[in-house]
Amino acid sequence: MPVRCRPCAADRHARRKKERASGIVHRAVDVRPDVERIKDEFKSAGCVICGVNNPRAISAHHMHPPDKAREIGSIYRVDELAAELAKCVPLCHTHHYLVHLAMRSGHPADDFDSLLDYVRTTYPLVI
Repeated sequence: MPVRCRPCAADRHARRKKERASGIVHRAVDVRPDVERIKDEFKSAGCVICGVNNPRAISAHHMHPPDKAREIGSIYRVDELAAELAKCVPLCHTHHYLVHLAMRSGHPADDFDSLLDYVRTTYPLVI
């Protein structure tokens, strides 16, 4: 890399920063609406335990955590997101926490239906 004087290096840095920022904005504009639509469709089903269907209160729970490739919030490609959400069930934040609490308490995560029944009976909630 050639040695540049301080003003030239600052100009180059500012120009490249602007180019990178504009690339990110264009990518987010192009991809984001489809990604948000897929997430909204997933969340519209509501919590599989209590039925709460407020999209703000729903999160994706991986039914088999070792198969988790990435965090849902860090995926911006439609095909990757669809594949990852296929491994998940929608849960409200409260039940998502309780499912993880049950898993940490020693309940096996392999049989997901049994895990949901355990959470329903052990932590009855009025919502």
